[in-house]
Amino acid sequence: MSVIARVNSANQWYDRLSQRDGALIVIWAGLGLLFGALLLNFYLGLTFWALLLVGLAVLVGCRLMYRLGRLPPVAPAVTGPAEVRLPYAPSLLALNQWFDEQPPLTRMCQTMGWLYGSFAVNLMLTHRIGFPFGLLFIAVAVTMLVARVGHGHGWLGSLQAARPAAPKAPPRPAIAAPPPIDVTPDVVAPTMVAADTVTAETRA
Repeated sequence: MSVIARVNSANQWYDRLSQRDGALIVIWAGLGLLFGALLLNFYLGLTFWALLLVGLAVLVGCRLMYRLGRLPPVAPAVTGPAEVRLPYAPSLLALNQWFDEQPPLTRMCQTMGWLYGSFAVNLMLTHRIGFPFGLLFIAVAVTMLVARVGHGHGWLGSLQAARPAAPKAPPRPAIAAPPPIDVTPDVVAPTMVAADTVTAETRA
């Protein structure tokens, strides 16, 4: 897919978002741009404001050219509402729901354990092999933040939709009902009763 096709596809997807999701995408894109400029400035020594202005110019320019119709159409427009879905949504959703089921103290200890553990590993890597200080810690913190915020905004979907539907069991064959049992009492024939009566009278 060409660059123009990707820009058109991204703009069409953004147009089909709800107003709330569109505003959140703008906010998160700005925060991501700011965070990337800070990292490049801190680790590579690039000028922070130059990076920020270049990133803003690219984003605003792509959007403005699409709205003005300056981008040649490369695919038919897609209609219907769009949704925001993060990568690995089923796994992140299951992990978030498991985290929500934990007691508050357990959740706090787990969060602190991940943050302090990543900081300790980052410090060890910096001392051993010169790994950039704080980079691993920042990556873990941002990943946790995005996963929790995405879960709160419903960008991970639902667990029922993420899991495949269980196969249905074949229907059981119908079992024929047993024949009804005749419980009618036996009726003694009147001739037999009459014969017994006559025999008893004769003996008497």
